[in-house]
Amino acid sequence: MEDVAAQCHLAGADAVVAEHTSYTYRVYFLGFMGGFPYLGGLKGPLAAVPRKKTPAACIAKGSVAVAGGQTGVYSISSPGGWNIIGRTDADIFNPARDPPAMLRPGDLVKFAPVAELAAATPAVPAATPPAEAAWMTVTAPGMLTTVQDPGRFGAARYGVSRAGAADPLALSMGNALVGNAPSAAALEVTMGGLEFTVIRDAVVALTGADCNATVAGAPLPRNRCYTVKAGEAVKLGYATHGMRAYVCVRGGFDVPEVLGSTSTDLRSAMGGYCRRVLQAGDALARHEDVAPPAESFGDVRYARYDPLEEAAGRVWEVRVLPGPGAPAGGREAPACDVDFRALIGAEYSVLPKSDRMAVCLSAAGSGGVVVEGGQQMSEGCVTGTVQVPPDGNPLILLAEHQTTGGYKVPAVVVQADLWKVGQMRPGDVMKFVPTTPADAVAALRALRAGAAETCLAPPQRFQDLPFRPRTGDALRRIDLNADAGEGYDDAGLLQYVTSVNIACGGHVGSPESVARTVALAVAAGAGIGAHPSYVDPANFGRKALDVPPATLRDQVLWQVSGLQAVCAAYGTAVRYIKPHGALYHAVLKGGPHGDAVLDAAHRLGLPLLLMPTSSWATYGEGFAERAYDGDKLRPRDKPGAVIHDPALAAQQAVALAARPGVHSICVHGDSPNAVSVARAVRAALEAEFTVAPFAPARTASSASADSAATRQARMNWFLGPEGRRAVYTPAPGAGAPWAAAVAKVIVNGYRRGDGVDPERYPTERVCRRVAEVQRSLEVERPPLTAFAEYASGATDYDGYIAALRKQLAAQGGGWVAVAPRDTCQQGFDSESAAITYVSRLNCERWGVRAGCVGYEIGGAQYQAGLIRGFDPGRIAALGLPDNLPAHSLQRAQYVNGLAELSSGTRRALFAATAEFVARRYGRSASSEVPWLPYNFHAGNYVDDSTGRSPLDETTGELLNAGCTPMPVWVFSSHFPISALRAWTKRQIEMFRAAGRQLHCVRIKNPGHGAAWTAEAVWDHVAAVLAVFEDGGLAPPIVYVHNHDFNGLGAHVGAALFRTAREHGFPNLVLDAGYRKNGTHNDALVMLSALTLTDEQQAALREWSAVQADIEKILTRFDSRDSQMTPWDSDWAGGTEGSDLRIAREYNLTATQINTAKEVASAVFPLERAVTPFSEYKLRLGIGIMIETGIEPKNPEAVKAWVHAGGKLQVGGPVLVGLARWETLVPKPPEVDALLRNMHAELAAAQAQCSGEVPLDSVEPNTPEACFAALGFQQKGVRFLQQVKGTDGDMSVLLRAPGVLHRRGKTLPPGTAFDVLREDGEATRVVFDGYTFPGADPGAEGGEVEVRLTVDGRQTAVRMALSSMDAEEDERKTAAAGDCAVASDIPGELVRYTVAPGDVLKAGETLCVVESMKMEYVVPVPQRADGRAVDALPLRVRSVDRAGDVIRPGDVLVELVP
Repeated sequence: MEDVAAQCHLAGADAVVAEHTSYTYRVYFLGFMGGFPYLGGLKGPLAAVPRKKTPAACIAKGSVAVAGGQTGVYSISSPGGWNIIGRTDADIFNPARDPPAMLRPGDLVKFAPVAELAAATPAVPAATPPAEAAWMTVTAPGMLTTVQDPGRFGAARYGVSRAGAADPLALSMGNALVGNAPSAAALEVTMGGLEFTVIRDAVVALTGADCNATVAGAPLPRNRCYTVKAGEAVKLGYATHGMRAYVCVRGGFDVPEVLGSTSTDLRSAMGGYCRRVLQAGDALARHEDVAPPAESFGDVRYARYDPLEEAAGRVWEVRVLPGPGAPAGGREAPACDVDFRALIGAEYSVLPKSDRMAVCLSAAGSGGVVVEGGQQMSEGCVTGTVQVPPDGNPLILLAEHQTTGGYKVPAVVVQADLWKVGQMRPGDVMKFVPTTPADAVAALRALRAGAAETCLAPPQRFQDLPFRPRTGDALRRIDLNADAGEGYDDAGLLQYVTSVNIACGGHVGSPESVARTVALAVAAGAGIGAHPSYVDPANFGRKALDVPPATLRDQVLWQVSGLQAVCAAYGTAVRYIKPHGALYHAVLKGGPHGDAVLDAAHRLGLPLLLMPTSSWATYGEGFAERAYDGDKLRPRDKPGAVIHDPALAAQQAVALAARPGVHSICVHGDSPNAVSVARAVRAALEAEFTVAPFAPARTASSASADSAATRQARMNWFLGPEGRRAVYTPAPGAGAPWAAAVAKVIVNGYRRGDGVDPERYPTERVCRRVAEVQRSLEVERPPLTAFAEYASGATDYDGYIAALRKQLAAQGGGWVAVAPRDTCQQGFDSESAAITYVSRLNCERWGVRAGCVGYEIGGAQYQAGLIRGFDPGRIAALGLPDNLPAHSLQRAQYVNGLAELSSGTRRALFAATAEFVARRYGRSASSEVPWLPYNFHAGNYVDDSTGRSPLDETTGELLNAGCTPMPVWVFSSHFPISALRAWTKRQIEMFRAAGRQLHCVRIKNPGHGAAWTAEAVWDHVAAVLAVFEDGGLAPPIVYVHNHDFNGLGAHVGAALFRTAREHGFPNLVLDAGYRKNGTHNDALVMLSALTLTDEQQAALREWSAVQADIEKILTRFDSRDSQMTPWDSDWAGGTEGSDLRIAREYNLTATQINTAKEVASAVFPLERAVTPFSEYKLRLGIGIMIETGIEPKNPEAVKAWVHAGGKLQVGGPVLVGLARWETLVPKPPEVDALLRNMHAELAAAQAQCSGEVPLDSVEPNTPEACFAALGFQQKGVRFLQQVKGTDGDMSVLLRAPGVLHRRGKTLPPGTAFDVLREDGEATRVVFDGYTFPGADPGAEGGEVEVRLTVDGRQTAVRMALSSMDAEEDERKTAAAGDCAVASDIPGELVRYTVAPGDVLKAGETLCVVESMKMEYVVPVPQRADGRAVDALPLRVRSVDRAGDVIRPGDVLVELVP
C-alpha cells in the first residue's frame, strides 16, 4: 500500500483507500483465474500505477489490487503482478455454485472501506471416496501427483483455467494403450516418486517421462499396457528424462466432475481427488463399466512410437506462430515482428520456478539475445501463449495458466508441440522455431493420429530394421503400391503406383513373368518389393498351409532370392518384403509362421511391409479399397469388404495416408477396376502428399556392414554441427560424373550465399513447396496460344502478330514476365539459372492465363550460370516456353559480358543460337525461327559521319540468322526525341531491307529516376507512333521496361496504360514482376489498369504467389535490402543488387558506392546503354574511390588527377569502351586524358579483344557448344573443356532447385527429383540416404557413400573427406611486412604467371584476378622489382574448385627476405 501511495504521490494508505473507493467500476471481463474481475473505471493517480516488473510468488485470496488502469480481486491465492491495496471477504468465485462467478461482465461494482472483515467461513473439505470402491492405494505420492484428464473446456468465460494434462500427447497415448476414451482421467506424476499397491487386478499403462518403473520388483516398461495383479506394488523412480509421467488404468480414474472435467486445478482448489495432490493412504477408484470388450482389446499392446525418446538429449525445438499483437492496436493490429524474430533461434534455459501454470525461461544463455518485455492491455490467453514480462524472461503458459494476461505476447506455441513444453525439466535448453498455420494444423492432425496407433507386443526384433513412423517432412510423403506379376494389368497400374509387390513363384509366377514385371517396374521408376506366399498355386496362396516353420522360412528365402537375382540383372534391387494372402495374415497374427517369415527377412536384410498394427512391421500400409472394422480388415466373405467406387477408395486412401504409421497405400491389382481405382487414389494423394517409393533399396551386406550403434554415431556426427562443416570430394571412379555432381551438392551444398544474410538457407518447407509447385505444373498442360501455333509452324509470324494485337485490344495492353531473369539479377545475385525451368512452367500455365505475352530470359542468367558451373546453352534451352515468346536479352555487340565481339563471331553465334531454338520448337534452322530477342546493349549510338550504328549491325545479323529481333531504344532524358525518331526510321528500313515488316519495338529505362514519368514515356511512345504513321504503317506494339529502384515503377506503368487508353492505343506491353518483388514493377499494382477478366485476375494472383514461393529458394542470396541508389537517381544499370557485395569487397560504405556512381557519371558520362556502359562507369567509380591520390572524392579532384597524368585501377574492357565512346553524349576531355595516361593498358586490352575464339576450334561442334564458346569466349571454352561432363557440371540440377539450393547434408532420404540428361530430357532420381563404408567420416581418410536410385537402379557415390570448411584467416601484408606483395582489388584468383624462385621485374604480369566480371592483370609493383618469389600462398581456379577469394590487402605473393 505504501509503495502505491508513493507512486501516486498520495499521503499514505488512507489516501489510497479514499481515492479508490470514490469511483464506480464496471466489470469488463473475468479472467486470469476463476471469477477474477477486471474492473474498469479507475481514474486519477491510481490509474497510472503499472504492473510489478517481476510478479509476486503468492497473493492472498480476496486481495484487491490495481494495475494498468484497472482494479481486480484475487478469487484464490495465486502468483500475480498487481499492486495490493486491500482485501475483501466477498465470495466472488465458488465452483459448486451456478454460475460459479459472483460477477458478470457489465456489472457495476462499488468498494466500501471497512475497519475489519468478518471471519472467513472454513472451507468444506472434499469428501473422501469410499475405500471399498478403490482399486489402488497410494503408499508414496511422489513430488506432485494429481488426477488429470484432457482439461476443463468452456469455463474460460468465468476465468477458469483449462487445467488438464500438461503433456496431452502422453495422456492420449496411455488411454489408447488401455482402450480408454481420450477423455478418461489418469494420474499425472511430476518427476516420479509415486508408489501404490494394487487392490484389484487392472490393466495399466505408463507413458510420458521415463521413471524406471517396476511392478512387483520387475521392470514395468513405458508405452505398453500391462495387467497388474492384486497385491502387487508399482513403484516409479525419479524421472531420468522428461518431467511428467502418466498412469492410465483401463476404465479411467473415477473422481467427481467439476465444471465438466475431472482435472485437478490446484490454484483454484478444484476438481481431481479431493481438490488436491495425492497423499499417502489415498485410495482411488476406477470406472468399471467402460472397459472395451475383450475381443477388441484382450491383447497386450504397445505404442507405435515414443516421441520423448526421440527428443532425449537434444535441445527442445518448439514451433511457434506470431502472437496477436497488443490489443490497443485495434483488431487489425499486426503481431510485433521484431519481438517474434528476437525469440527465434535464441536458446533459453528452463528455470526451476516452472510449474503447471507456466514454464519460465531464462534468456541468460541465449547468446545475448534478450526479448524486450513489456505490458499491454489484458487479453485472453491460451495454453502455449508466450508472454514476456518487463524483465525480458519469457514464460510459456501451461495447463493451469490464467485465462487472461497483460504481458507482451510475441508468439504462441502450436498445439502439436504443447507436449514438449509439458515435459521440459529445469535446466533443459529450448529454442523457438517459426512455422505456418497450415503446417501447424497438419502437425496436430498427425500427432493425434499417431497417439492413437498401437500394435501387438513385439517379439525380439532385429535392431537395424525397427518400425519408424513418419515424422517431420516424411508426413508429406506417401507411397502407392500394388501387387504385380499375377496376370493382371501391371502396365496400367504402373502408370500410377510407385511401388510394386512382385509375385515370385509361391502362388504364381515364372522366371519369365518375374523378369517381365521387373522390366516394367524399372521402366516406370517404381520401387520393387517381394511378394512371397505359401507355396500353393492351386489356391492362389489364399489358404494357410500346415508346413514346418523351417520349411516355410526356406520357401520364403528361395522366392525372394530368385527375385533379387532377376532385379540384379536389371540393375535394381528388392527394397522390402510384403507377404501375400494367407501368409500375410499369418504374419499379422504372429506365432511360429510369423517367426519364420521374420527370420527369412532378417537373413535377407529386408524390411517387412505390413499393417501398422503388426509387431513385425518396419513399414506400415493401409488398403484403399478394403473396408476396415476397427483397425482390422473386414474379411472378404463379409458384405462390403471391398470398396469398388474409385472416389470412395480415394477418400479412404487420403485418410489413411494422414496416419504417421502408414508409409504406403495398397491398391489390389486383381480388382476388376484396379487401374481406375489407382488413378483416382493417385490423384487424391497428390493433392496433399508427395507420392514416391517409401523404402530405399537394401542389401544384406549394407544392412550389416556396421553395428547399428556405430552407424548411428557416424550419422549423428555427419549431420551435426561439426559434420556440417566437412567437405567431401568424390573418389576417383566413384560413379558417373553426373551422379558425382549430384552427390557433391547433396553433401557439401552448392556454394556460399552472397546476400544480406548469406547463411539464411531456405527452410525445408520452402524446398518442399518449390518441388510441389514444379510437380503440379509439370502435369498440367499449358494453354494453347497464338505463339504456340507460330512456334510449331501452324501459322506465320504475321499471323501471330495479328492474334497478339487482338489480345492486347481485349485486355487494354499486356505484360512480359521478368521473373526470375530480372528479379534475380537485382535481388538474388543473378542466381536465376536453376529456377528458370520451374519459373517458365509457372508463366506458361498461370502467366498466360493472366494475359502475359512474353517471358524474359538471358543475360546474367547465362553468364552468372556459366561462372557457377551451369551450361549456358542448357539454361537457354530450358528457358524457351511452349506458348510464349522467349525475349532473350541479346547483348549483341557486347555478347561476352563487357568485351566486344567481331561481326563474324556474332554471326556464327546468332546462327548457332537460332539452330537450337528452332530445334526446341521442332523447326528447321532454314525456316523462320520463333526467336524474338531484345536487341540492345549496343545502345542508341550512330556515327553521323559514317552512318554506322552498332545496333543496326546486330539487328541485321539477327535477321540474317532467321529470327525476329526487337530493336531497343534506351531511354534517357539526355537523349533528344529527334534522335528517337531517326532511330525508329532506321529500324523500319533495316527490316524492310530484309524483306520483313517491323511490328515491335522496345523502350528500356535501365534505372528509374525522377525523369521516368508516364508523361515522359508516353512522349517517347508517341514519337515512335508518329514515325510509323508517317510511313503508312500500322501502329507498332511498343514494349516498355524499367528497373524499379524507387517503388514507383508499377504506379508509373499503370498511369502509362491509362494514358495509352485515353489515346486509343492498346498495343502497349510492360514488364512486370511478382507482388512486392522489390526490384521491378509490381504486376498486381500495374495491371490493375488493364481490363482483365475475373479469371485473368485470379490467374495473375496465382502466378504472383507461386513465383514468390519459387524465389524464396534463393533466400541466402537475397541482396534486395542493399539498394543504394537514391530514389530519384537516373543511374543506369541492372546490377544494383550486387552493390552490397561490391561494397564489402572494396571495404566501402553504401554512401561511398553511391558517390562512386555519381562522380564517375559526372566525369565520364557514358550515357546510357545499360551493360556495359553503366558497369564501365561503376568500375571507373570504384577506381576513383580506392585511389588514395584523389581527395576529395568529387568530379573536380578526379579531373585534376587525370590531367596530371593519373591512372585508375580499371580493367581493359573499360578502356576499350572509353576509346569507342559509342553514346549520344559528347565526349569530355578527361576521357582522352585518361586513355593517354593508360595507353599501354589500352593497347593490351585491344590486343586481347582481337584474340577471339575461332569457330572451327569449338569442340564439340554443336549449337549449344558454339553458344557457350562464342558467346562467352575463354570462359565458355574453359567450361566446355574442363567442367562440362565432370562432377563440377551443375547443369544436371537445373530442374532440381530444391536440391541445389538447400543446405548441404539436409536432403531427406526418399526425396525424388529430376536430373537433366545431355539430350535435354529428365531422369528421375531418388536419394536413398548415406552409408559410411570406411573410417569415421570425420577422421583422416573418412568416407561417406551417397546412395541414389536412378530409374529403379541403385547407384552409390563414394566421397572422401577433403577439408573442414571454415572461414579462412585473413592474409594481410601487415603480418608479412616487406616480404609480400598485396592485392589492391578484390576478386577470385584465376592464375599465377610466376613460380617460386622467379625473380620479379616491375611491370610484368604477376597474376590474373577476376573482379566484377572482368579479368584484371596484376603487375609486379616497383618495390618488388628484383625480388625473388618465395611462395604462392593462394589457391588458383581449377576444374573442380574456385580460386581463393581475395580482399584488398590480402597477400598474393610471398617474397624471399
